[in-house]
Amino acid sequence: MTKGIHIPAAFLIAAVVCACSLSRAAAQSAAPLFRDPKQPVEARINDLLGRMTVEEKVSFLWDQTPAIPRLGIEAYSFGDEALHGVIRPGPATVFPQAIGLAATWDPERIKAMADAISDEARAKFNASGGRLEMPFTGLLTFYSPVVNLARDPRWGRTQETYGEDAYLSGQLGTAFVQGLQGNDARHLKAIATAKHFAVYNQETDRFSTGDDVPVNQLWNYYLAPFRDLVVDGRAGAVMTSYNAINGVPSSANPWLLKDVLRDTWGFKGYVVSDQGAVGSIFTGYHYVPTLAEAVTAAINSGVDIVNAGSNNPECCEFLQTHALEAVRNKIISEERLNQAVANALRARFLVGLFDPPEQSPYARIPASAIGSPEHIQLARQLARESIVLLKNDAVDGAPLLPLNTAKLRKIAVAGPNAAVALFGSYSGIPAHAPVTPVAGIRARAGSDTTVTLIPWSRGLSSIPAEYLRTVDGKQGLTGEYFDNDKLEGSALAARVDGQVHFYDWSWTVPLDAMKNPQFSVRWSGYMVPPITGEYELGVKDGGEAQLVFDGALLVQGTGGQFTKKIHLEAGRSYAVSLKYFHHNGGDGGVRLIWTPPETDLAALSQYDAVIAVIGLNTDIEDEARDRTTIDFPREQEEFIQQVMRANPRTVVVIEAGSPLNLGWLHEHVPAILDSWYPGEQGGNGIADVLFGDYNPSGRLPLTFYASDAQLPPMTDYDITHGRTYMYLDQKPLYPFGYGLSYTAFRYSDLKINQNSIGAGGTVHGTVTVQNTGKLDGDDVMQVYVRPPAGAFRLPRLQLKAFQKVHLKAGESRTVAIELPVERWAYWDTEKAGFAVIPGRYEVLVGASSADIRAKGSIEVAATN
Repeated sequence: MTKGIHIPAAFLIAAVVCACSLSRAAAQSAAPLFRDPKQPVEARINDLLGRMTVEEKVSFLWDQTPAIPRLGIEAYSFGDEALHGVIRPGPATVFPQAIGLAATWDPERIKAMADAISDEARAKFNASGGRLEMPFTGLLTFYSPVVNLARDPRWGRTQETYGEDAYLSGQLGTAFVQGLQGNDARHLKAIATAKHFAVYNQETDRFSTGDDVPVNQLWNYYLAPFRDLVVDGRAGAVMTSYNAINGVPSSANPWLLKDVLRDTWGFKGYVVSDQGAVGSIFTGYHYVPTLAEAVTAAINSGVDIVNAGSNNPECCEFLQTHALEAVRNKIISEERLNQAVANALRARFLVGLFDPPEQSPYARIPASAIGSPEHIQLARQLARESIVLLKNDAVDGAPLLPLNTAKLRKIAVAGPNAAVALFGSYSGIPAHAPVTPVAGIRARAGSDTTVTLIPWSRGLSSIPAEYLRTVDGKQGLTGEYFDNDKLEGSALAARVDGQVHFYDWSWTVPLDAMKNPQFSVRWSGYMVPPITGEYELGVKDGGEAQLVFDGALLVQGTGGQFTKKIHLEAGRSYAVSLKYFHHNGGDGGVRLIWTPPETDLAALSQYDAVIAVIGLNTDIEDEARDRTTIDFPREQEEFIQQVMRANPRTVVVIEAGSPLNLGWLHEHVPAILDSWYPGEQGGNGIADVLFGDYNPSGRLPLTFYASDAQLPPMTDYDITHGRTYMYLDQKPLYPFGYGLSYTAFRYSDLKINQNSIGAGGTVHGTVTVQNTGKLDGDDVMQVYVRPPAGAFRLPRLQLKAFQKVHLKAGESRTVAIELPVERWAYWDTEKAGFAVIPGRYEVLVGASSADIRAKGSIEVAATN
């Protein structure tokens, strides 16, 4: 202040007020803190929370979050899928189904696959400028992977899992999470969601199933892989399951979602409910008196995002209205609301949605990454690695496999799965024309060998591509795709589809360029029947379909299977026009199906070899669809019996997502391969193994039981009652970890470097593995641990380490073994914590859980 100048107090006060107002105005005109990428993430979250109204916060409790225009926040949907490839929108590389990935026993390859999947997701996101229409904005947040354990092979979603073993599932799932989320220090490439937390294991009555599980098994078995994904993989999200655990629905279980997940494991991501799971707290379990209380129970128990879909009772306006009312009435505290919204926002900050695109290294991934040559080759390699050689007996003095093209002039390919590419559930639209088994075999066999497809005539199946022709003579039909559900205007795109075999268009669109889930397709071309006779012809659809055949309407209908019998002449071209209308975002898909006339299988005797591709599909095993038996489909077993009578040089290829009782086939068929659901390159992968271009290295990630009699009731969740290799006291058909090779491996010189160890130590050892055969190959060295004698109800042995080893013919290698003893701990119900039982443990190294080839032991000292 200048001496001698008097400034009135009122002016000073006004000046201060004016300065403060100007300061606030300047601050408001500047970019808000939450937009500043230089600030810590938590500070940015808190800044944004401070700017949001209560109503806006409540709207973020739904997975379909609306836009907040005044804050410049766009709408976002959390619900995409990436189990074995990006599902929506539009084409992407389809890798083998998860159970097939598990059969590779190859975490590094699975990590590479997940890295490729998130590359393709980022490529789609970048191409759109980050402005995708609802409900397809979730390209950076995926509801994958599934690490529920396949305790019962009849479970319809066994195919989505990594098998029955907690350690194997945890290792593979962690690799998937790390690959999907990337390795950038500041940004995640995408968010992985570990699901379904926890003990989800049956589809029958899944909205009202109460699973009674001993507490020690919860910790030792059912929760173990989730712990690996959260603690080791740092998964960004966890999805709750439909079931109840010991009387408490998972989505209303504070012990599960707070005590275990956040307090014990230190989880920092968001918890999202499975679709409809929150509503079932009331509608299925009647755990609370009203639907509104189900919403508040879920949020107060630890659910941050309610995945309500669009047709569940708790969705949309109901959710928003009652959640807001609960907040205003302090039933949901402001602290809990802020916590839930912060957890959801954190994911969006971590993937860079509030940062300039140039701040993220992933913003530069180009559209060419989608279906790139590298990704296609990876899909083929994973298909090869997933195949398990179950049997390979001699025929005419030598093993039937690998097939020798020098001695094969005529090959017959038969069976219901021979001419269709099966992907399994939660599959996207392939980036390239999928390779069916017969197509892969035909391409590999070469021009000197004739490969003949024998049409499947024992039930309805998709019409094979080789009997369909476009107007200009290409194999398949021409599909015109429209961005509306009325076939109006000009087609958005046209392409040749080898088959009309699209069995899951639920909540997706077949082209990236489509802007909404309402669309339509018109296929046209010709069908050329291979045999003269009576055909059953029609469509199976989840939307509305109309089939015009030879100029006349043959069938039409909505949401079902529609067929008609018709007489057709071999070699004649019949005009085909199939229209499909996808009116909503629910169930969808369409298949052009037939049953051709019966084939005389006795004629198979004239072929040098028969390859029969049989098994299951998603009509038999899928979400919401358990199997009642592991028995092989009777009509297929009878078919193989007829084939074997005609030609003993028969190879059976199984395509399925879960174990089957292959008893008759094992006794009578010389060679059996299990290829699971092998993805868009599956036909090539199968051919690579059949002809010896790749030596099979797949190993079973679950037990193949000998019959239903070996299985406890589906509702029995106590695994000590004979479930899995750990507790089965009978001989299975094929044991956990089993798989043959075209070469042979020997184990020797197992050394354990310590005589005794404490509970906090790590056992170090080595074992020599030698390829004693004449072909290069991969072996999976499996290390099991057997607890001290008398350890009450502990597994007879349990997988604790594994390693895939490539060895040239005759090569030997010393392989290191590391076994952290803390991994041997079991839940002590009296102490309410993990403890390592002292005593002498056996260390068992072998080729499967039933083929132990080297043994050692070590004493574990008691803890003080």
